[in-house]
Amino acid sequence: MPYHYFNGVPPNSQDPENTNFDKAKNVPALGPFKYHSEGPSPGYSWIKLERNDLYFGYDLGWGPYDIDYWIFEYVTEGSTSMSKLILHEFDYARYPPIAPVEVFEGLIGKPDLTVYKTYYVAANPIWMNFNNPNLSNRYVRLALAHAIPYEDIFKDVLPSWGVTDPIPGGSFINPWQYYQGVPLFNSEMDRYTYDIDKAKQYLDMWLYAQTGSDYTKGPVGDANFDGTVNLDDLWYWLEEYGNAPYTRPITWLDPSWYTTYPWPKEGGPIAPGNDIDADFNNNDLTDMEDFSLWITNYGKEYPFPGAW
Repeated sequence: MPYHYFNGVPPNSQDPENTNFDKAKNVPALGPFKYHSEGPSPGYSWIKLERNDLYFGYDLGWGPYDIDYWIFEYVTEGSTSMSKLILHEFDYARYPPIAPVEVFEGLIGKPDLTVYKTYYVAANPIWMNFNNPNLSNRYVRLALAHAIPYEDIFKDVLPSWGVTDPIPGGSFINPWQYYQGVPLFNSEMDRYTYDIDKAKQYLDMWLYAQTGSDYTKGPVGDANFDGTVNLDDLWYWLEEYGNAPYTRPITWLDPSWYTTYPWPKEGGPIAPGNDIDADFNNNDLTDMEDFSLWITNYGKEYPFPGAW
């Protein structure tokens, strides 16, 4: 339990009352072990814990059952740690950082040591700044997603972290994952692949969205950017009829996040995740010409075959 919980010290991790090991070691223990003693450099040489008979888990049948003492020894030099492990001066050590994965793999099969290879629950997501007028465009984010050499990372980078068998996950590039508890992405979506040609095509789409020089290159009619020109886009066109793009108050997301388009406020051409609007021909007005373009392109899928 944190020491400040018992003596009223403000819960600041940098407060001397909280970083004082002499005080922290006397805090009542609720877990299976409690403080026993320490080495000459308090907290940085070794700490010995002893079994806490007041631990409620023992009455429930929880372990560890036969350990009376647990000693944590601090050894900062990797080769020394590995030597201690091989000489049985350590009962347990783990990767990282004491040795490369290959060294641990070389210990497999030794009669006096047991090497465990386990799944490690971790993820390495890519977080993008939606306040950036370029990254707030989904085409740009998709281009980046297809410009990452995933297999090279799996093969050349992650093994040095101890990850020898990475598991690629499903992917989504949307501005928010959840809204009011509702997922805003398809959890069954396939993972992205390294495909520079596809990345270039997405950047071409982004260029269309910025310049409006040739609307035939863009997802004309797909006002809500769901990938298909359908009736949902018609309702969006009706709502926007007579409006210039991105000038209306936001009503479909939490108003505390921002107030009005354009978003970002500093002259950004697009709103987060909304790369396409009902002004399909980019003449700064949602009008009947856009309705004609919606009819012409009804049923089309964008931005190009095989894209998401």
